[in-house]
Amino acid sequence: MTIGNPQPNDSTMSETSGQSMSWLGLMASFLGLTMVGTPMLAYIWESLNRLLSGVFEPMRLALTALIAVAMWLYLRWVAGLVERWQTTANGEAAHHESGETQR
Repeated sequence: MTIGNPQPNDSTMSETSGQSMSWLGLMASFLGLTMVGTPMLAYIWESLNRLLSGVFEPMRLALTALIAVAMWLYLRWVAGLVERWQTTANGEAAHHESGETQR
């Protein structure tokens, strides 16, 4: 078996396809972050703008607080996805480097 040519039953084949699936999941979460996060950020921004201009609306502030917490939780979740994806990608790169040096 040659090193650069993985066989269908080789373990590197499943790792590569697993990483591509996580890559697709990561891109989908970035798309979701953009689609959902942009209106959330706009609402928070507008509420802060109104508050700083002297308009005090308790209901709007309560809703802004809830939206800010939801956005913070979503950002933490996406950050966790990025960290797991980066760890997987770094682990796979190290696996391939060690495989190329051993003959």
